[in-house]
Amino acid sequence: MTLDEIFVGSLAVFFSLIGFSIGVGPWNAPYQLRTFQRVTQRYGKSKARVLWILISLVFLALGLSVLLGLRPSYASPSAERHGLERLFRYPEPASNIAVRTPAYSLNWR
Repeated sequence: MTLDEIFVGSLAVFFSLIGFSIGVGPWNAPYQLRTFQRVTQRYGKSKARVLWILISLVFLALGLSVLLGLRPSYASPSAERHGLERLFRYPEPASNIAVRTPAYSLNWR
């Protein structure tokens, strides 16, 4: 798992906790957002609370799927996770052969 996957997954879980606390908490400020004002006017505050909780559950599911490394079948997994990073590195040159270093490299580290 790379650092960006950890960051994105933990950020999604953090936002799910915030959304859940808004849904069950006593705050009125989040319901002043335009979308939630319309939901509150049309269906009532209890439905707007349910909407916040549903959004938080979606964020929780997305965050956990990123943290667990779940991917669709057509997505290629990262090379590091499956030990394929050696395919993206140049081999070590032999000591008696002069090798010119390329201007670019597939190794991003």
